[in-house]
Amino acid sequence: MVAVVRIVKSIFATISTLDRMKRFGVWHDQQINKARPGILYLPDAADATLGARRERARIDILKTTAWDTLIWLDDDDYLHPDRVARQVKLLEEHPEAPYTAFTAAHFLDMKTRRLCPFESGGAAPLALTMLRRHVVEAISFDTSLDYGEDTRYMMLVESKFGPGLRVHDPYMTVFGCHPYNVSREARAGLPFTIPLDELRGPLGWTMEDDAALDALVAGF
Repeated sequence: MVAVVRIVKSIFATISTLDRMKRFGVWHDQQINKARPGILYLPDAADATLGARRERARIDILKTTAWDTLIWLDDDDYLHPDRVARQVKLLEEHPEAPYTAFTAAHFLDMKTRRLCPFESGGAAPLALTMLRRHVVEAISFDTSLDYGEDTRYMMLVESKFGPGLRVHDPYMTVFGCHPYNVSREARAGLPFTIPLDELRGPLGWTMEDDAALDALVAGF
């Protein structure tokens, strides 16, 4: 079974925005469940450092036994409906791999509804990774960090377990890019030139997924 832990990061958002993101997170994970029943949804309170919140969630999820791989998501990450199944298949085909990670994704500008390609140049991004249980058991989050705790975690994972199994497919994950998680200056330097519509059709994002993306960008 796959476990999904979704962390609510937008602690500076308005209550209505934060509630909407939580509802979207629950709705989206229910859609994943349709394709692969048994995925767990573990919301987390927006308090303490992000490192401390992730570590608390890691400890909590390890108390359950009904899973063997784990995906960490933020409140505004969106997965292609085939991503979970693809990563499970990759790990089944490569039992020696401690984890598998996509090395590319897209940022979505919430206001312009345009996409910007993202390429990983260093440690595999945590939100693009599926980890085996023994990796989650072995590596803890740095509870002192309120930013970059996910990058630090994957640096520790790679130092202990190696680079894992990496796959380049930028269309499996979309990261929300909005004032609560990316500064105005950083957004201004990103080339948001790809229309959101390019995720549709041959790339496999269905109308149901389009509706979810519409829900995600609504209000920004």
